[in-house]
Amino acid sequence: MAGGATTFIRTTNGATFTASGAALHADHHAIVFAPSNPAVVYEGNDGGIYKSTDTGATWTSINTTGFSATQFQSLAVHPRDRNFSLGGTQDNGTNFYQPNATWIRADFGDGGYALIDQNAYDNTDLTAYHTYFNQQGNIIGFGRVTNMANAQENGWAFFGRGGTANGITNDPVNFYAPMTLGPGNPNTLYFGTNRLYRSTNRGTTMTAVSQQPIVTGANINTIAVSAQDDNVRIVGLNSTTNNVWATSTGAATLTNVSSASFPARQVGRVAIDPNDKNTAYVTFLAYGVAAGQHVWKTTNLSAATPTWTAAGNGIPDVPVDSFVIDPQNSNNLFAGTDIGVFASTDGGANWQSFGTGLPRVAAFDLAIQNN
Repeated sequence: MAGGATTFIRTTNGATFTASGAALHADHHAIVFAPSNPAVVYEGNDGGIYKSTDTGATWTSINTTGFSATQFQSLAVHPRDRNFSLGGTQDNGTNFYQPNATWIRADFGDGGYALIDQNAYDNTDLTAYHTYFNQQGNIIGFGRVTNMANAQENGWAFFGRGGTANGITNDPVNFYAPMTLGPGNPNTLYFGTNRLYRSTNRGTTMTAVSQQPIVTGANINTIAVSAQDDNVRIVGLNSTTNNVWATSTGAATLTNVSSASFPARQVGRVAIDPNDKNTAYVTFLAYGVAAGQHVWKTTNLSAATPTWTAAGNGIPDVPVDSFVIDPQNSNNLFAGTDIGVFASTDGGANWQSFGTGLPRVAAFDLAIQNN
């Protein structure tokens, strides 16, 4: 999105304010004056960094070649081509990393979750999804293409409230509504509001597969489905108690599988071991949690009352925003936090900082490409 003239205002006398944001990108985060010259102003927003030399009356982008400030919210990888991925970004659209190793923008607006059906055999004839923003009373749903030739602005078909009706109703929902894929051909598709939806036909029709609401006043933050069994599902909520719910039978009423030992924080991610449908992980957001307790693990998810143990030794008191399990070796785990990525090679017993040279920034999504 481009910044509008009313997105930024200035005053030189403390009384009269004038709009001066016509050249700025939307969503502003920081502003600073140069100590050496108060007429020089720097402004940070979702489009990067802009500079003014006339006290904010006019602005120029200083996002030079090599500087990247795009905040990715999600990452989806092709099942066979490691040089093919989609990612949703904050206020900079959904972007496509092409097999020729270049990025292009595949769609406009806010890009939330992105998904690629894992049955794809080539780079053209495949199904991909992404969300824009979601808002009760406005739009709730996702974009879909079944051929990458249509992965461009105005080429995505929108399904849900505000587009082609598919069963998603006017529910309370997160700004970035969570989506995930289950097994099958095509992959089953899941979408979360204050309840869970499921589709077996690429989202053309969505059926509610949970109670509504799961917890009064709470929405789904994250969804995981077993790669071995589509009936095994777990969701994490943005409530601070009773925030993990699951089924191991495909029941349309989810069961509260939360532990009394969980920290009183919102759930960041849930994940099910791709090689063992009874093993699952839950991560938690926010600070003020005992070190090592931002990640929890169960090995008996199908039990009436699963047993959870803290499994984050080595991760400090920092939000864990994303989580992925290596499908080739379930002992290898990766956690994206607000200060970078951590890795475990022993199923969560111990963690270490991962990635030489990776910056200490928030990692909102992680994916493993197997080929």
